[in-house]
Amino acid sequence: MLRILDAEFRGNGLPDELYSRLIRNGAVMHMKNSCSPTSAGVRIATPRRPAEAAAGIGAAAAERTGALGVRVLGHRCLKRPRRR
Repeated sequence: MLRILDAEFRGNGLPDELYSRLIRNGAVMHMKNSCSPTSAGVRIATPRRPAEAAAGIGAAAAERTGALGVRVLGHRCLKRPRRR
C-alpha cells in the first residue's frame, strides 16, 4: 500500500516537504502507533533448510572467532559445565 501511495505521490510532482509531512510524519506514524501485533497475528516461520544453513554459518563464524582467542558467548562449546 505504501509503495503505491509513494508512487502516486511522486508521480504527481508534489513537493518533498509535503510528502514528509503527510506520509512520513502522518500516515506512517499513525500506522506504526495504532497497529500493534496480537497473539493471534500471523507468524512468519523460517523454513528448516535455510535456518539450518544460517546456524551452520554462525557456528563456523563462532569457531573462527574462538580460534582467535576471543570468548564467544552462547557458543555450544561454552554450554558445558565449567570446571572448578
